[in-house]
Amino acid sequence: YTSGDTQVSRKEGAAHVKLYLAPRYGWWRTLADNQDCSGSFVWKVPTDAPQGVYCVRAKSKPGSTEVSPCLYITVRDEMSIVQPPEQGAEWTIGELAYVEWRCDGAPRDDVSVSLGSRFFALQTLAEAQPESGSLYWKVPTTMKPGWYYLTVTAASSRVYAYSGWIHVISPPEPAQTVPSTEESGRVGGLGPLEHVLAPSPGLPSAPPPQSLPPSDPPSAPPSSSLYPSAAAAPSEEPSAPPL
Repeated sequence: YTSGDTQVSRKEGAAHVKLYLAPRYGWWRTLADNQDCSGSFVWKVPTDAPQGVYCVRAKSKPGSTEVSPCLYITVRDEMSIVQPPEQGAEWTIGELAYVEWRCDGAPRDDVSVSLGSRFFALQTLAEAQPESGSLYWKVPTTMKPGWYYLTVTAASSRVYAYSGWIHVISPPEPAQTVPSTEESGRVGGLGPLEHVLAPSPGLPSAPPPQSLPPSDPPSAPPSSSLYPSAAAAPSEEPSAPPL
């Protein structure tokens, strides 16, 4: 069962029953009181319920005779990524990207946020974060354009969530000016005249990968795995038109 989910439990017993709930090693507490001998009720798992195994049992009313064996259930934490909300989000190199997550369950401070791609393992962006929070991350100027995904992991309960594919794109190239020796139209003959070069439209981007992220978060690689080497050749600027 997931924290925050609504569950329907079954009860059996005498004329009326009382249901109890307890962790595997802990005290019993009342889950439902004065219930009919047969039927159902709705129980919403508290969002702050600690993850683990619990036991549900019924006792008769009046009296306290056990009328059912223990039914063992498992409560687990639920991790989700709020932002970016869907596949196809775009992050621009050099700009700030917003990330927000939520984990229902016991309070914690061991959440880590990582970034991965189709061909590389994860790179940690932040760690030792609370169960619910957000951050701004500046996309490095050395990062390669392409498709990436986020993983948010709670180490203590081993729950995690994946985002959809995020498209990291290059920043737009500014318009450039180059001098020309064409006639300027001013008195005196030839003079400098600037031609404005529009940014190159470039090629259409590739679609997102068809395969999903791995089912288990891989181990963190060296930090250079997501970025091109310093020796990578810079992109060529558009050349000036012939005179």
